[in-house]
Amino acid sequence: MYDFLASACSGSLMRFLPAVVVAGIVCMPAAVGTTQAPVPFPPQNPGAFRSSIELVPLDVRVLDRSGNPVIDLKQADFLVKEDGALQAIRHFSTHALIAEAPAPGAKPVSRSPTSLGLTPQSARTFLLVLGRGRLQVLDQSIDAAIAFVRGRLLPQDQVAVIAYNRSTNFTADHDQIVHVLERFRQMHSRIESTIEMAEAGPSWINYGSGKVPPELQASIDQIFQGPGSPGYRQLPGASDQLIPGDTRVGMPQEEEIVAAKDADTSTGGLTASFEEFIRTRGQTLQDITKINVGLDYLRFIEGEKHLVYVAEDGVFLPRLESEYSVAAVANDARVVIDTIQTGGLGRTPLPSSIYKPVGTIAAAPPADPPRAKPFANSTMRTIAELTGGQSVQTESSRTAFDRIDRSTRFEYLIGYYPPDPARTRPYRRIVVSVLNHPDYVVLCRHGYRAGDQVVPVDLQQFTTYRRIATAGGSASAVSDIKVKLTASLMKRNDGTAEVVVDATIDPARLAFTMVDGRHVGAVDVAIFCGDPREDVVGDAWQRIDLNLSDETYSRVQREGVNHTAHVPVKAQPRYVKIIVYDYAADLVGTAVVSLK
Repeated sequence: MYDFLASACSGSLMRFLPAVVVAGIVCMPAAVGTTQAPVPFPPQNPGAFRSSIELVPLDVRVLDRSGNPVIDLKQADFLVKEDGALQAIRHFSTHALIAEAPAPGAKPVSRSPTSLGLTPQSARTFLLVLGRGRLQVLDQSIDAAIAFVRGRLLPQDQVAVIAYNRSTNFTADHDQIVHVLERFRQMHSRIESTIEMAEAGPSWINYGSGKVPPELQASIDQIFQGPGSPGYRQLPGASDQLIPGDTRVGMPQEEEIVAAKDADTSTGGLTASFEEFIRTRGQTLQDITKINVGLDYLRFIEGEKHLVYVAEDGVFLPRLESEYSVAAVANDARVVIDTIQTGGLGRTPLPSSIYKPVGTIAAAPPADPPRAKPFANSTMRTIAELTGGQSVQTESSRTAFDRIDRSTRFEYLIGYYPPDPARTRPYRRIVVSVLNHPDYVVLCRHGYRAGDQVVPVDLQQFTTYRRIATAGGSASAVSDIKVKLTASLMKRNDGTAEVVVDATIDPARLAFTMVDGRHVGAVDVAIFCGDPREDVVGDAWQRIDLNLSDETYSRVQREGVNHTAHVPVKAQPRYVKIIVYDYAADLVGTAVVSLK
């Protein structure tokens, strides 16, 4: 059965969602009473407003030839240009980070609607995205990441890890992240070998879409669910676009496949070039999905954030506009992307003894240096430079992490008013330079999206909408919250039709708090009905507020949270999908059934 909401960026769900986005973000009034009570929250009710940019914040780091921060510059030393025109600096401050004890259970600070982004940071936020390839064998990159988390981070720094189709929570308890990295170091070579065997044939696309074979998923879950874990979540599957309206960079496009086949034909038949192309594009799809999810997650955290992408080969984006698209998304989210390629400029064949997949068939060692590698190298450099990050390809991972740490302990915070806030030039390019010091390296985002921007009035409403929309676009089931679903089509007395949905939500990972002796929590539920053409023909959005006595709470823990919904439909439905989201736990669950 095809998941009718599998392509959120190009499929049916996005044909439904634009009206929601234009109007605003979902509104979710609180339920009253002492038991679970579903309350509709129509997505057309505004939960966000559009606000013109008043001040452009720039996080600027300046390094000398040795890579050390330059900390004695004044406002008069900087030049800021937008699209080539010199801008007057209206805000200038400096800030050096020092070690501070974090508050118990501290989390990254969320953006507020009134934030101008000019508050100095007291902590750094790092998201380590572990990409495809053997990250430990070639360069001991996982050892380097462990040393970075254990010995380089300040006590108050927040850090999380993404690998394969799982992500940890952000935490200032760095030992928890070290435990995850240590398990990744132990298990990832076997997982990589198994994936590479799948990539050798047509089934490579399954993992690219997020459909991980059960034997692999069990190994991946051991990494994230083991002792000392900070909590984990499942990433949504890949779609065939990076973001709505932007360049398609996921699935290989028809013209690219034809060109690759033609190139092989000209050399005497199908050779390693085409096989390499398919393999590399599959890995790009997987890693771009992780990067995109990371950017979306970091978008509404206050201040400058750092996404550190570590991979053997990097991503292969043959179109230049794809590189700029990734950088533009990161710049809008105020996220710096640092890239570390563990495979260097070429690939050295490794002994077959290290290829021990989860299954029973040994994978072949890598072939000669990939032809796509120079493109991946260029892509990684471009994305890092455009977002104010650093790209390391020929030096060790320890050197790379050391540079990232040193360069982010001191920053200049600069603000200026855009000369034309209107949308006449949607994307503005920024250049920041230092007078009389051409040898200094200036790290700063190189652009931003002009015009009005959506600002969440209520971050919970905004986040809930985005999590549900993203899960709706996942090509595979999301099981952080387990959901059982049944559905049937019924005729009403007036001749119209409705789908009756019965769902049981597993409470094991729901977040409950004690309030006045009662167990209080809430889940948001969205139900979509799709016809055989995968168009949405009916939907319902509800919140279930839980305010349970000890007796009811015990029963719910045994039997689950039962929810029934009646969804009017305007045409004959074929599929029903339910999406459950717990904001307090920040976890999602989905289920899909077919109607007979």
